[in-house]
Amino acid sequence: MGISVLETAFGSLMTLVHANIIKLPDLVHRLTVGPASVLGAKYNGLSHLGTGSFADIVLIDTEEKWTVNTNKFNSKGKNTPLESSELRGKVKLTIANGQIAYEDMPND
Repeated sequence: MGISVLETAFGSLMTLVHANIIKLPDLVHRLTVGPASVLGAKYNGLSHLGTGSFADIVLIDTEEKWTVNTNKFNSKGKNTPLESSELRGKVKLTIANGQIAYEDMPND
């Protein structure tokens, strides 16, 4: 059994941004362009937004503080050493293939 990082990756890595260890554009690059480049030419559309590219977008709140609660995870993986930790930075909306795949937005 491994450790689940899907829901906590962004908030955990934002710790580096808030501590001025890396800049936000560098983090975004490492989470997007970096992994896409490993996949090869077939997936070049994943590394940028533009005409003909995949409509995959993530909206983030870099300041939102939240407490890790595995009972609220969407994934089946619930094993994390970060349970009950407070993180700062959260994914608010994910659009994949032009469709909303995840949403954590207020219902106004």
